[in-house]
Amino acid sequence: MNRPPSVRLSDCCCTLVVVEFESWNGLRRSSCPKCGSGDVEVLCIGDYMVGEWMNDKPDWVRMVGCLHPGYDRECLACGNQWEQDEP
Repeated sequence: MNRPPSVRLSDCCCTLVVVEFESWNGLRRSSCPKCGSGDVEVLCIGDYMVGEWMNDKPDWVRMVGCLHPGYDRECLACGNQWEQDEP
């Protein structure tokens, strides 16, 4: 049985970093396009019903109601505000 050679991390010349961002109720946290920080607050914009589903709301989600402030992401590290293009 032929097995592929094993590769030690010390043999690699570069490191691949995979970052998975948190998500909640269809909202996905992302990194700041300006400073790269992951300390980003996601604004939940719209008319929503308060209920059981909000009990597990993470602290990085801010409910802002129907008044759209012109952005839906805010970096808590540098203050950058932007509208996220969701895939």
